[in-house]
Amino acid sequence: MRKLAVIVTLCSFLAGIAGFFLRAAELKYVFDTVTGLPVRESAISTGLIALTFTFLIVIAVISFITVRNKAPENSFSKIFNTSSDKYPVVFVIIAIIWAGGTVLNQINLIRADALRAIDISFTVFSLLSAAAIGGFAVEMYHKSKSKILYVLCLMPVIFLCFWLIVFYEYNAANPILISYVYVCLAIVTAAMSFYFTAGFVFEKYSPAKAIVSYCSTIYFCLVAIADSYNLGISIIYIAFAFSAAYFLLMLLWHLKDRKDIEQIESADELYKIYRKALPDIIRDEDTVRKIFLSKKTKILDYKDDRDLRLVGFSVLCENAIYLLCVNPENQNLGIGTYLLKESEKEISKNGYDSIILGAGKDYIMPGVPMNNNAHDFFITNGYIHSWGECSCVDMSMELTGFDYDKHQISDTIEDITYRWADINDYSNIYECVVSSEDNFAKFYEGKEFYDDDSKAKILVAVRKQRVVGVLMVIGSDKDDGIGYLAALTTAPDMRGKGIATMLMNLGTKALKDMGLRLSYLSYTYTDIIGLYRNIGYEVCMEYFMGEKKLNQKENLSGHEYEMSF
Repeated sequence: MRKLAVIVTLCSFLAGIAGFFLRAAELKYVFDTVTGLPVRESAISTGLIALTFTFLIVIAVISFITVRNKAPENSFSKIFNTSSDKYPVVFVIIAIIWAGGTVLNQINLIRADALRAIDISFTVFSLLSAAAIGGFAVEMYHKSKSKILYVLCLMPVIFLCFWLIVFYEYNAANPILISYVYVCLAIVTAAMSFYFTAGFVFEKYSPAKAIVSYCSTIYFCLVAIADSYNLGISIIYIAFAFSAAYFLLMLLWHLKDRKDIEQIESADELYKIYRKALPDIIRDEDTVRKIFLSKKTKILDYKDDRDLRLVGFSVLCENAIYLLCVNPENQNLGIGTYLLKESEKEISKNGYDSIILGAGKDYIMPGVPMNNNAHDFFITNGYIHSWGECSCVDMSMELTGFDYDKHQISDTIEDITYRWADINDYSNIYECVVSSEDNFAKFYEGKEFYDDDSKAKILVAVRKQRVVGVLMVIGSDKDDGIGYLAALTTAPDMRGKGIATMLMNLGTKALKDMGLRLSYLSYTYTDIIGLYRNIGYEVCMEYFMGEKKLNQKENLSGHEYEMSF
C-alpha cells in the first residue's frame, strides 16, 4: 500500500497542477473582457472539465477498489501515526502557513481599502482554525484524552462552512457560475476532508469517502489558486492541499487486509479481558498483542451463548499454555475448566506428553500468578510446581527512590567498560549469552535493539574487546511510565567481579534518566533476588511454574464439562 499511497498523492498533485494551468488559461482567454461572459465551446474549458471529471472518476474507482479488501484500524492515532515526531511538526508548519496566509489576506484587504466587518470575522475564525489543527496535532502526539480534542478537530470544518457562506454572499449576484465554481469546490472538498478526518477521531470512519475527499481537496485547491485574488488566499489553499496530502498518505499507507483488521480487533477484545482478569500483571502491551497475533500461537475462545460475547480464552504455543483468562464477571461458572481441558486436548493432539504453564518460546507471564490463588485451580487439575524449592518472581522499583550516589556508577571499572551495544557487537553478545543462558539468546535477535533512536537498547560490559555481560534496557513512551530491565547475563568465567551489579545500576540509571517512574524486572529467580534487592528492587509478584505430564493413553476427548449460568 505504500507505493499506492505515494502514486495516488503524486497523481493528485500533478492533476491539480495541470488543472491550475488550464484554469489560468481559461480565466485569461475564455472570458470576454467587456461582458465577462465565457466563450462557448472553448477548448480550454472543455479540457479542464474533462480533466476534472476524469480525475474524479479515476480517484473514485481507485478508492472503492482499494477499500473493498482493505481497511484501516479503528484508531486515529494508528492510522495517522500521531506518535511520530513528524506528525506535530507537519501540522504546526501547516498551521503557520495557514495563519500566515490569513494575516497576509487581511493586510491586502486593508491596503485595498476593501475591509468589511465580515472580513474581520473571517480572519479571526481562520486564525482560530489554524491554531486548532496545530493544537490538535500536539495534543494527539502527547496522547491527550481531553474532550477539547473533539472541538479542535471540528473547528476547520465549521470555519470552511462559514467561508462557503461568505463566498456565496459575495457572489450571490454573479450569474456566471463557471467564473467561481472551482473556488466553491475547493472550499467544499476541504471541508469534507477535515470532516472525514474528524470521523476517525469519533471512530465513525469512511475510508473510501475520505480518500476521495483528500484527493479532491488537493486537486481543487491547486486549481483554485488560479482564481485567487491575492497571495494570502493562495497560501491558505496550499495549506489545505498539504494537510489533505498528509492525511491521504497516512491513510493509504496504513490500510491493512480486512482479515488482519479482524485479527487486530480480536486481539483488542482479548487484551481487554486479559487486563480485567489480571490487572496486577505488568507486561508491555505491544508484546502481549504481538503474541495474540502471532501465527505460532493458537487461541481457543469461549463465547456466551446468549449474546456471542467473548468471555474467556486460552493462548497456546506448542506445549505451553501462555495464558488462560476468564472475564471476572463470568468466573466460577466452569468456563476456565472447559478452556483448560480443551487446551490440554489440543496440546495432546499435537503429540506432546507434557504441558507447561506460562513461559515457552515466548511468554505473557512466566507462570501462574500466586497473588489471587489462581494457582490452586491448576493444582486441583493435576499441575505441580516444576522448579522445586526455587520460585519465579517479578521485581520492581520506584525510580524516584533510586539514589545515584548510593551506588558506584562509572563506565569503566577494573578494565571493564560499560557502553551501549551496536550491530557490530551482535556476534560477541550472542557468544556471551549462549555460554551462560542459552534460552536468552532469542531475546537478543531483534534489530530494534541496535538502532540509535530505539527506546530498547542493550547495555554491554566489555573487557579486552570481549563482551562479558549484557542487559536489555527497554524504555517506553507510554503514559504508564514503566521501563524494563531483562535478560541479565554474565559470562561464567567473569562472575563475582560485580559486573551484573554494575549493569543493573547503569540500566536503572538509564531508565530514570529517561524520565520513567518505575523499573520492572520480569521472570527472575528467588535464588538471585539478593542481587536486585541490594540495588533497591522488591518482589511484586510470585509465580507458580506449573507442569503436567499427559497420559497419552487417556482419551482427553472424553471429558464432560459441567457449565452453569
